[in-house]
Amino acid sequence: MTNTGGWRPEALAAEMAAWDLDPAGLVVQIAHRMAIVERWGIAPGARVLEIGCGQGEGAAALAAAVGPDGRVESFDPAPPEYGAPVTLGASIGRLLEGRLGERMEFHLETDPLAIEPFPADVFDEAALIHSAWYFPDSTTLERTLERVRPWARRLRIAEWDLAPDSMDQLPHLLAALVQGVVEPARPSSAANIRTPLSRGRMIEIVERAGWRVAEVADLDTVALQDGDWEIALALEDTLAALRGEELTLPPHLKSVAASLGDALTAAVGFGGRRPLPAFALTADRK
Repeated sequence: MTNTGGWRPEALAAEMAAWDLDPAGLVVQIAHRMAIVERWGIAPGARVLEIGCGQGEGAAALAAAVGPDGRVESFDPAPPEYGAPVTLGASIGRLLEGRLGERMEFHLETDPLAIEPFPADVFDEAALIHSAWYFPDSTTLERTLERVRPWARRLRIAEWDLAPDSMDQLPHLLAALVQGVVEPARPSSAANIRTPLSRGRMIEIVERAGWRVAEVADLDTVALQDGDWEIALALEDTLAALRGEELTLPPHLKSVAASLGDALTAAVGFGGRRPLPAFALTADRK
C-alpha cells in the first residue's frame, strides 16, 4: 500500500474538498499520484515547482513527500471558478487550510511563460503530473519546459501514453484523439485534453527543450477512472459540438474528427473501457 512521507492515501484524500463528494474515487486518484511521487523518489526537504496543478491531487502527494522542511509551488492557467462539481478555488482552499497548507503555494490564472523568472536552481524538481496533455499545443509545452529549465535541477513528467497494450483500451485512445482534434477549435470548450502526445513525441519535446531523459518507467493505471470520464465527455459533449457548434476547423479535419467519433462509438460497443497505459519520465538538464 502506498505510503508517502508517512501519509496513507485515505488520510491524504481526506484533506481535499472532493472527499465530501466521492471519497472512494478520490482515494484512487490520490494513490496513483502518491505512487508516481514514490517512483520518482522525491526527497524530504525538496523544493518542487509544479506545472498544471488542477484540483491539487499531485500537489498534495508532492507536499506529503517533501515533508515539513520542503516546499511545493504550483501553477495553473485556469481560474479559481473552473472545475465541477468542486472548483479549483474550493479544492485548493481546503488544502491550504489543512495539515499540508504551510508546505504549499498556489498560483491560479498564471501562465509559467509569463511569470517573473526564478533564481537559478531554486527548485530541486519541476513536475507535471497528468497535465502535459492539457497544454494548448506542443509548441507551448516545449517553450514551458525550456522556460523552467534554469530554475530546476530535474524534470519529472507523468502522463498517459497513446500506445494501447490491449483492445479494451481503444475507446480511451479514441476519446483522447477526438478531443485533441476538436476541443482546441471550440471557443467555449471546458474540456481538458488539447494535446494528446505519445510517449515518443513527449521524449522528443523534452529533449528539444534542453533536457536529457534519464528514465522512463511504466505506471499502473488499471484502477483509474479517467478512461470512463474521457469516453463519456467525448461521446456526450465533444461529438455533439462537432455536429452543432461553429468550430475553427477546416473541413477535412472535421471529417477526420467525425470518423474518430464513429470509431469511438463502435469501439465502445465491444464493451471494453480499460484506461490507457501511462509513464513516468525523469530528465536532467543538458
